[in-house]
Amino acid sequence: CRGGGGGVREARIFFVGGVEDEVRDIRRCLDTWAPLGPHLSPHSLADALIQLLGSFPVPVIPPRFRQQCVEGRRAIEGCAEALAGMPREHLALLRYLASFLRQLLSHAGDNKLSARAVAVLFAAVLMEEDWTAFQGGLEPMRHLVPEQEVVLQLIRGGLGNG
Repeated sequence: CRGGGGGVREARIFFVGGVEDEVRDIRRCLDTWAPLGPHLSPHSLADALIQLLGSFPVPVIPPRFRQQCVEGRRAIEGCAEALAGMPREHLALLRYLASFLRQLLSHAGDNKLSARAVAVLFAAVLMEEDWTAFQGGLEPMRHLVPEQEVVLQLIRGGLGNG
């Protein structure tokens, strides 16, 4: 875990659950600012990230901006313009996550992920107000096709400075 980001190469990262005790410990560390342990499973870190993003009272892309972005998704500029109006903290987090997802997908040969699979998962995590309905797997998320297209645009660098 402290070894320099090797977790992005982990096979099926984000699609294999973490170790429950480790995920709980990660959340505790995040809540208390305690340092993370050195030997955490990459799957536990990924699981904790998804749970953290899904626990926000307002999604990373708030509903008003989600709708604007979905409507403007065919033109990168339309979505970028809609997202640029988001609260500064949301936009900064979204840019960081988009950059992280690009890094993750640059190791697709190792981690066996596709941009589409990542978009399916992160469309729900970044835009749904009640993420808990989607925790049973990818199938319930498949209806979020317009939102997935937005995430694919973000992964491709559709936020400009992302």
